[in-house]
Amino acid sequence: MPDTVANNSRLAVFPLNTVLLPGCVLPLRIFESRYLDMVSASLRDGKPFVIVQARADGSGDQDVADSGDIASSLHFFNTGCEAEVVDFDRADDGVLSILVRGRSRVQLSESRQQSNGLWTASADPLPEWGALPDDTVPSLRDLLNQLLQHDQTKRLLDWISLDDQEAVMNHLVMLLPLSKTLKQALLEADDLAIRWQGIEDAIDRLEAQGAAS
Repeated sequence: MPDTVANNSRLAVFPLNTVLLPGCVLPLRIFESRYLDMVSASLRDGKPFVIVQARADGSGDQDVADSGDIASSLHFFNTGCEAEVVDFDRADDGVLSILVRGRSRVQLSESRQQSNGLWTASADPLPEWGALPDDTVPSLRDLLNQLLQHDQTKRLLDWISLDDQEAVMNHLVMLLPLSKTLKQALLEADDLAIRWQGIEDAIDRLEAQGAAS
């Protein structure tokens, strides 16, 4: 079970064009001052921030300039995931590259936007339950491995266990070309067995679409 913050903890909120799930890793590029301050505070205080999916339509690009603009003008979903910085590097041009790992899912309430544009909210951890297959389904493990061979994702292999069925499931939710609505629904599924069935059904649909094209 991932570490969680206490109920009603007030955390910084980072709306993006994607979801983050427990145990998953996500690379981000940070250059807006409000988010640079957010990351600095997270590292200094040992306190996570929350990644939520913006409700606006988007390409899914994790470029912080784009996602920051979306967050400032539109609403975001109330269910997100705590994010912990596990690696970072600052380029000469001032852009901060970070790698975050998802901790627990949280329900947000009392969202407020500060004068610098950064959102904060009260965050309550959400429990998960349900049984997963005893062993990672080889076909799903192989699919995730294929997705991680691309240049943009290959370095994530060092941070992901392909023998962990929950990690395989959650990373597939993040990496497959699914609709924003479906990604959010799978994030919000409290029962792991329902999330597992949802990702298997989604893969079947994608394969059927590929065969028909």
